[in-house]
Amino acid sequence: MSDVWLSGLPSRSGPASGHRDTLRDASDAQMDQIRELLFGQVRDEMLDRLGALERRVSAMEQSIAAIRQEDESKRRAAFDNLSNAVSDLGTQIRHLART
Repeated sequence: MSDVWLSGLPSRSGPASGHRDTLRDASDAQMDQIRELLFGQVRDEMLDRLGALERRVSAMEQSIAAIRQEDESKRRAAFDNLSNAVSDLGTQIRHLART
């Protein structure tokens, strides 16, 4: 009995269905265009900002590496100076002990 009641309705696979699919595709395409207009510029700006941040981080990393190298060489020089001072002090103590 339900088949008789539904027989007056268009089938999903009939000509009306194809028209609905075409309308849906056109509507989807329009929504994609609107979405691109609304969010495309924001996305592009965010990508530009992200690129700028990446460049800044890279520059900071290079700066930190240069500071680290400079600090390392200063530390080595200070340690060498301290080592020489301790050696000189030892020599002076030995000299005082002999006199």
